[in-house]
Amino acid sequence: ELKSFGEDKQNNYYDYYGGGNSTTLSNTLSKYNVVKKPMKGKWTSLGMFESAQESKEYEVKLIINERQDDNKASDGESKNQRRELTLQFSSEGKESIDSFINKAYTWYLDELR
Repeated sequence: ELKSFGEDKQNNYYDYYGGGNSTTLSNTLSKYNVVKKPMKGKWTSLGMFESAQESKEYEVKLIINERQDDNKASDGESKNQRRELTLQFSSEGKESIDSFINKAYTWYLDELR
């Protein structure tokens, strides 16, 4: 999946020295990054999934929130780490999130075989 990170990205040599006004393919692609997993704290579209009750497809979105707690020992060293990820789904369809989860679970089981 390609995600645009806006025009403020100045780490491209050609954009920095050329003003960023070029419409070449390399400059256009330099404004995008390949995302292997959803970014934390930003809504990501997972696609369109059917709500069987309504016989209609709705967009399903996901946001990941992370919380990390470090418990320190008396000598200042890290004793325990707790990391909590919360997955929050959103859709206007009543059953479209269930449809996505069922499809993802079926895919996962097929990958295990």
